Amino acid sequence: MAEISRTSTASIYTRTISDFTQKQAGLAKIQDQISSGFRESTFTGYGNDIGRVVELEASIKVTERYQRGNQLVIGRLEAMDGAVSQLQTIAQEFRNTLLNKRSGVGASVNLLEFTDSAFEQVADSLNTKFLNRFLFSGSKTNMPAIPSNALDETNMVSGADGQRIPSASYYGGDSLVYSVKASNEVSLNYGITGDHPAFQQLIAAMHEAQRAEEYAFNSSASVEAVESAVDLVNQALSELSNIQASVNSDRVRIEALNNQHSRVLVEFKSAFTEIAQTDVVEASIQSSLTQASLEAVMQTFARISNLSLVDFLR
Repeated sequence: MAEISRTSTASIYTRTISDFTQKQAGLAKIQDQISSGFRESTFTGYGNDIGRVVELEASIKVTERYQRGNQLVIGRLEAMDGAVSQLQTIAQEFRNTLLNKRSGVGASVNLLEFTDSAFEQVADSLNTKFLNRFLFSGSKTNMPAIPSNALDETNMVSGADGQRIPSASYYGGDSLVYSVKASNEVSLNYGITGDHPAFQQLIAAMHEAQRAEEYAFNSSASVEAVESAVDLVNQALSELSNIQASVNSDRVRIEALNNQHSRVLVEFKSAFTEIAQTDVVEASIQSSLTQASLEAVMQTFARISNLSLVDFLR
């Protein structure tokens, strides 16, 4: 007669407790995966994938840092471009005023009134701030490029040949321009300081216009000062166009780099998700299945717990 194999109730009880503990631990891990977004709580949990996980995480952080820095640069360049555009408008209006001064109605044109207002507008433009930093002051970002009283000073000095030439006597900053590490391969110097020749020429032209008003209308000294102002403002307009082209070129280049960073980030994050991050849908399904299994084990445990000592000894 074949021997009948029997499993004691005590063995079933012990196995049920072990199964319950394992499933409870498994459910806790799945819930941690869902809440944290990662398959493992430590790098070592990724086994052979640990090197790739660390590399991808570092690459994502570096690329995002480049993007944030570049976006700051783009904001600064856009603010600079707006300021230069304002200066171009001021310079063009000033040129038109000077041409009127040279015309038959010149006697009625008061250059002092125009330049007093224009000086203030130039100062406002060159004292443009972005995120509470003065953009045209070089490294002295906490100081205005043009102090409040600077435009009251003359901006014309005598050159080596005795000719009057523009100077940056109005400028309160220094010559240091911004720089940015835009990517692993690209470092870029960008921006303009308030002592750029274009700004010197524009301000000098206004001082020459004021000087013209010191003499009788159409006197040789007045005509000479007006002609000097016209020449200087024409030079300033040409230089301002060059500045704007340079600023826009830098902005376009940085935007292109950021677009490239965005494309690379998509690839990095996709690879990182595949290796390291939790598939929330799959994990949620596993969580539901594990919970159902755990409830079944608990029901079994409850039935066993109601047995008597005699049942355990069978």
